[in-house]
Amino acid sequence: MKAAGPALVVDAGDLMWKSKTLDASRIAQQRVKGRLQLEAMSQGGIDAMVLGDADLTLGLEWIGQQMRDLDLPYVATNMVCEGVPMPAYRRVSVGDLEVGVLGVMGREQAGACTFKAVVPAISQALDGLGEVDLVVVLSHQDSGAERDMAAAVPEIDVIINGHSKKSTPTPISLGETAVQLGAGSRGKKLGVATLQIEKGARGFQVDGRLKDLERKLDRAAERLAKTQDQLKRAKDDKTVTRLEGRLRRIERQAAEARSALSDAADASAGPRHRIANTLRPLSEKVADDETIEAMVQASKPMISAAAQLVAPSGTQAVNTGPFAGSAACEGCHADEHKQWKTTPHASAWSTLVRQGRERDLDCWSCHVTGAHHPLGPQHPSQVSGLEDVGCESCHGPGQSHVAAPSKGNIRRDPAVEVCTDCHDGVKDEGRFDFAKYRPQVLH
Repeated sequence: MKAAGPALVVDAGDLMWKSKTLDASRIAQQRVKGRLQLEAMSQGGIDAMVLGDADLTLGLEWIGQQMRDLDLPYVATNMVCEGVPMPAYRRVSVGDLEVGVLGVMGREQAGACTFKAVVPAISQALDGLGEVDLVVVLSHQDSGAERDMAAAVPEIDVIINGHSKKSTPTPISLGETAVQLGAGSRGKKLGVATLQIEKGARGFQVDGRLKDLERKLDRAAERLAKTQDQLKRAKDDKTVTRLEGRLRRIERQAAEARSALSDAADASAGPRHRIANTLRPLSEKVADDETIEAMVQASKPMISAAAQLVAPSGTQAVNTGPFAGSAACEGCHADEHKQWKTTPHASAWSTLVRQGRERDLDCWSCHVTGAHHPLGPQHPSQVSGLEDVGCESCHGPGQSHVAAPSKGNIRRDPAVEVCTDCHDGVKDEGRFDFAKYRPQVLH
């Protein structure tokens, strides 16, 4: 993209991990992955980055060492991270434009860094930055705080949110001058915003924004009604808690859409810049860069080795615990077993093995049977006999059923909650539809 024309490449945080908690047993593997990600970013020519609270779980001292080793362009406008000096802003030439890039974190996201109030810190940075054509803020804070930030500092043009995991194919207008962008989570998509800067303009014209927000509100209303119905029928505390959390997220999303709809409808007249946004899927259709692919392959043995550092002693035998393994089901349920073998569930483990990722602590548990059960495998070293998403993934532990078959010791008709342990709306980016997917595995 940079070879094709002027481009600003940035990252808004949570690059190396997904939440603000990271079990000590996973730090070694995640640091191997983090080093790979940061080295790839450095090779790719990134212009500016901001830390996220999830990144900080890998350790500030370790992060500081990576910054020094790779000369990473981190920016910290309102944070002071001891031993890790970062500039308050970066000035980047993009074609014939001068772009000022700032990086902020919220109070709850600052972690081991010292937090400073966002608005005064931005104002001070803008004084030092001087005259620029565009001000971009890499924001690692709650998206609601960004609305207040945009209102308080009208000089801000573009806000890129890296904390909320929001996916914004259509830019969100924040007040009269700023737009907010987000590319979702897990690095599944690359956000590509194309800007057309008009001399003397203020704010952005976002084509199709009103209709997009109206559709979003309609979808939120449908999801809200569906989740409320599921909550009424929920029978256990775990399901109730999960559905209540989903309700809060949907209500928050709907409130943000209503507020954005009001802003878009009330936007002032006059000349405005133009912006269009595309979220490009980073799928296997995107050709691998040879240099980066070599780095990935070289890292896989180190990723596996890091997992072994914290592996429990011994392995879980197939004939112990509540799980029997899919092979034990075939004798009585031959037709069902034959149908299961035709589904992607039956080759879930081999897809990881082919990619050399069967020891990846982020991936393995959704490619085996029983990993989400407290008495199932808790580490890749304990998988033997429970490879793939087998019969017991849907129907529950089957050891007692094998010993004495009855309708009472097996689950005949799995509920949607069984599926959403893995099809959770994040890993699959919301593609899972129980009514559509269930017929594909029904037998």
